[in-house]
Amino acid sequence: MAVKYETELYSPVKAFFEQRGFDVKAEVRHCDLVGVRSDQDEPLIVEMKKLLTSPCCYRVCSA
Repeated sequence: MAVKYETELYSPVKAFFEQRGFDVKAEVRHCDLVGVRSDQDEPLIVEMKKLLTSPCCYRVCSA
């Protein structure tokens, strides 16, 4: 599946996490997707990228 825009990823990713019991919102304080679930203390935070690049991997690993 070729992705032209990151926004194309929102619906399928949102559906994936909603099926697992998360309440999902978009664009919360510079995060692409944030999910919360009543049985978890920490929120789920997703940064969506249409391409996997070295700077992207470095950013994730350094967080």
